[in-house]
Amino acid sequence: MNAEYPIVVDVIRFLGIAGRIGGFTMAVPVLGSQPVSMRMRALLVVATTVALLPIVPATWFVPDQGAPIGMLHVLTLVGTEVALGLVVALILRCFMEAFTFAGDLIGIHMGFAFARQVDPTLGQSTSLLGRMLSLTFLMVFLTVGGHFFVIRMAADSFSVFPPGGLELYDGVAGNVIEVSAKLLTIGLRLALPVFNR
Repeated sequence: MNAEYPIVVDVIRFLGIAGRIGGFTMAVPVLGSQPVSMRMRALLVVATTVALLPIVPATWFVPDQGAPIGMLHVLTLVGTEVALGLVVALILRCFMEAFTFAGDLIGIHMGFAFARQVDPTLGQSTSLLGRMLSLTFLMVFLTVGGHFFVIRMAADSFSVFPPGGLELYDGVAGNVIEVSAKLLTIGLRLALPVFNR
């Protein structure tokens, strides 16, 4: 492939944006669940990519005129975009799991440790109170317009991390541990009123 053809650059831009949005929709709390069909997710990815195509800066993928574009370069670009979309969505998923964790702790304290049900969105068993608390959080999240915030966050991620420009820095592992600790703290704080009786 050659960069002298504008259609090639546009297709690669489309694939980069679709990769990030696709990775995002695989793991985001509402859309990444099993009840949402793959066709609906694919339709959402294509529609969101088409909507974001004019918003994403056109300068993020401008190779030299006539420079060869290899398949390895395209696969690397799409792979890093999918990984970045997954990371952003998993941060949201972990925040939602803090509520499930709090519900599990409350259920254990109240004696509902053996009362479990199969969670169809995750395909595993969870406690009744954990499921109730996570569904309550999900209803509040959708009621206050959190789904619009999620779409806005996906769109804003292109200005924070330009496609193809993901660079990991030295303190990223420490930041991941710090965020995980904060989510654990949130879950414990949510469950604390039940333990304080």
